[in-house]
Amino acid sequence: MTVSAIPATEKVMLAVEDGTTMTGWVARPKKAARTTRGLLVFQEAFGVNDHIRDIAGRFAELGFTAIAPELYHRTNPGPLAYGDMENVRPHSGAMTPESIAADVKAAYQWLAKDAGIGDTVACIDRKS
Repeated sequence: MTVSAIPATEKVMLAVEDGTTMTGWVARPKKAARTTRGLLVFQEAFGVNDHIRDIAGRFAELGFTAIAPELYHRTNPGPLAYGDMENVRPHSGAMTPESIAADVKAAYQWLAKDAGIGDTVACIDRKS
C-alpha cells in the first residue's frame, strides 16, 4: 500500500435518540470526496480500538465510507485493554437491545446522510 492509498480518518460525534452522544470513528476513501457505499463496522468486546479502526480503514481502501460507533459510550468511551475480560463485563452487560438499536440507528443515519447510501444493509461476519 502506498502512502496516497491510506484512507482519511476522522472522529465524529453522533447524537443518539436517548440524549447521549456517541463517538464514531470514520474512514473515507482517499481518492473520492464522496461515495455512495457505506459500512457500519462494529466493535469487538474491547471497544473501538486500533484494530477496529484499521478494519474501517481497509474498507475505505476498497471505496467504502466506514463508521465504527463506540457502543460503550454510556459507561466507558474509548477502548479497553485486550484480554481484560473482567473490565469488559460491566460495559457489555450494561448494553440493552434498546440502547444498541439507538446507537446503530444514530450511526446509520449519519452514514446515510454523509455517504448518501440507500436502504440496502448487509452483514459481514468473520469466523475464526
